[in-house]
Amino acid sequence: VYAATAYGLITSTDRGETWRYRMQGVARRFTSDVCVDRSDPKNLLLATELGVFRSTSAGERWEPTGLSAIDTRTIIQHPSHPRVFWAGTEDQGVWQSLDGGRSWKMSSAGLGHPTVYAIAIGQPEGPLYVGTHGGGVYRSSDNGATWQQCSRGMDILDVHTLAVHPRH
Repeated sequence: VYAATAYGLITSTDRGETWRYRMQGVARRFTSDVCVDRSDPKNLLLATELGVFRSTSAGERWEPTGLSAIDTRTIIQHPSHPRVFWAGTEDQGVWQSLDGGRSWKMSSAGLGHPTVYAIAIGQPEGPLYVGTHGGGVYRSSDNGATWQQCSRGMDILDVHTLAVHPRH
């Protein structure tokens, strides 16, 4: 079990009976999300206030990725393409990695609100959604290349979590 906390990543290997910090290589302790690579569970990506860090040792050691010095809030992996990840950031929009999280490129065309707290994708090749601070929900039908706001009818536009029904 991995828990991203305000004081760092803590892990349990005994179903939550005991916990320990796993932050070697990460300067600051604030973490906001952790993503376990479905194709290789030893590979993890960690969203921090200093960007995304990567571990190939189940969290024992961390190294910075190409998305550094950007406060990162959330990370998800594509359900069908294990080398593809997206990261949502504070004030810097959405970033995409095509190489397992090593390098990143901005993927925010049309995204009118750059603080992204949540990302979700329809299964297996459905649209990608992001939840923003102040802009509600945006949708991309082209793997994040372009975004369209889809918040009509929402009266609260600060979205922190998203989930997509498996049939939609």
